[in-house]
Amino acid sequence: MRWHSEHALVEGEIAQFLIGSRTASSALLAWFLHAVWRVEPEDIDEAICDGCGDKGIDGLLVDDDLREITIFQSKHRQNPGADQGDVSLKQLVGAGAYFESAESVDRLMRSSPNPELSRLLVRLRIRERVADGAHAARLVFVTNGVLDPAGSDYLHAMASHDPQLEVWDLARLGPAAERTRRPELLAHDVILTAAARPTTADLDDDVRIAVALIPATQLVSLPGIDDLSLFARNVRLSEGRTRINRELRETVNDRSEHKLFAAYHNGLTLLTHSLVVEGDQLHLNGIAVVNGCQSLLSFRDRRNVLSEDLKVLVKVVQISEPSSFTDKITYRTNNQNPVDIRDQRSSDRIQRDLQQQVSAAFPGELGYGIREGETFAAPEVLDNREAAQLLMAVYLGGLGTPCAKCASSTRTIIGSSAATSMPRGCTSSISSTKSSLRCDLGCDLTWRRASPV
Repeated sequence: MRWHSEHALVEGEIAQFLIGSRTASSALLAWFLHAVWRVEPEDIDEAICDGCGDKGIDGLLVDDDLREITIFQSKHRQNPGADQGDVSLKQLVGAGAYFESAESVDRLMRSSPNPELSRLLVRLRIRERVADGAHAARLVFVTNGVLDPAGSDYLHAMASHDPQLEVWDLARLGPAAERTRRPELLAHDVILTAAARPTTADLDDDVRIAVALIPATQLVSLPGIDDLSLFARNVRLSEGRTRINRELRETVNDRSEHKLFAAYHNGLTLLTHSLVVEGDQLHLNGIAVVNGCQSLLSFRDRRNVLSEDLKVLVKVVQISEPSSFTDKITYRTNNQNPVDIRDQRSSDRIQRDLQQQVSAAFPGELGYGIREGETFAAPEVLDNREAAQLLMAVYLGGLGTPCAKCASSTRTIIGSSAATSMPRGCTSSISSTKSSLRCDLGCDLTWRRASPV
């Protein structure tokens, strides 16, 4: 039946945001702000309110640079394909009038809004910002329902309305959820035999951990190493011949070092859906490596010199899906090679979304690089660090400086709609843009040929 798969996909994505006292509608908005609107996770709670008496306002975001306020309303529908009419859209449009002046904000505060909305208005200093020139620039309606004819007609009729009305229904949310969802664990059953009985502990109701010494000869046989699918959740793939990787290969080549290897190596971190320990064996259902990709690839390359003496400290974490906890594990365990902000953000929703859009817009022509060690079929690749420099140069009119953090901050730099459309014109404008950049930016901006597949 139409819409069932899209509805189920979106429901799975928003489940991890259904925490505390959040309603399903506020969880939907929280996911949308994170995955589509690209709001930093720590800023999402500050932007949301929900409940009866919210005057059609479920969330607010303020761009101080542009002096723009975006007003959000969300409606969650339990049934796939449920209709979304025009009543809620009209309510959202009406809410925009409250942000026309400081006096209208005062009227909103006097109209007995619910406590959450009152706190949100105070927390974001809305009256002060409106008095200083901020205005409602965009009205965004988010629903996992589907616009019915009345809703579609109203949206069309409001095409020239100021502030702009934008609707994200299931027809738009489904593809967005597909682009930005986190990779699944490999669906393999794996048995690892430890050198001694593993140490286990139940950390929470659905989180279990086991720590064990595992011979590297077993680890190089894990599924998904050759095609790198085992590392889909890792923040980066192979970094090539870095100093640390060279030293690791030298250690592996020296058999006299094997017995003490576990004493000075940080080990691997594995995720699994099910962890059962029987004696010295660990039984895993589902597997992914989120830390230790560099080491495991080095072991694989040098598997002909491995011995049973070379044991690796392996931490296995049983996790439930979906869960934002897995992202924390990935983020906080990647410290063996220096990991900068660009690496940490390589697997987040923003970068995955942009990579998918570039691939769709320029199939076989252009790739968008977000991780070290990626391979592309496209002959040319735009590195996200280079894209960030272009964005900063355009946004700051040549007065900015290159910054590695910019690759994960395009939403802050130019707004979501421009950020997502940026790649569509990059092949035709990249050369002219580069030539007009300030010298220290233009000289540093270079194309790289794609690594062979």
